[in-house]
Amino acid sequence: MPVLNVKTKRIGFKLVGVSVSPRVHEYLTLYTLAKGSTKTKIFKKLLEDWILEKQEKETETELLRAIVQRVNTQWKIEKSSAISTTTTPFKHFKEDLEAELIDKGVSPIHIEKILTEIKQ
Repeated sequence: MPVLNVKTKRIGFKLVGVSVSPRVHEYLTLYTLAKGSTKTKIFKKLLEDWILEKQEKETETELLRAIVQRVNTQWKIEKSSAISTTTTPFKHFKEDLEAELIDKGVSPIHIEKILTEIKQ
């Protein structure tokens, strides 16, 4: 049982890592102990406010469209900059992309939307 009665709940949440300077970490630690709060509550509130603000300007659909555009640009670069005669086949490019998206924690629904919009 925590001495200062500060508990951490992680059920149903995803961990988002962030590196901060020692000065920021020290202040956060002192603040949370003094106020009986947690770093998680502070970051969660900041992130939720940030997301609400961003969602008004950029929807998920717009973000997906931007990702597809970046991927299509990258595929064009890979196709055109092949020095040797062996280029990365489109199938392997898509497989690599899918693995990267999974690794980043993108939902299967969004992965499918991205993969179907890529142009060969």
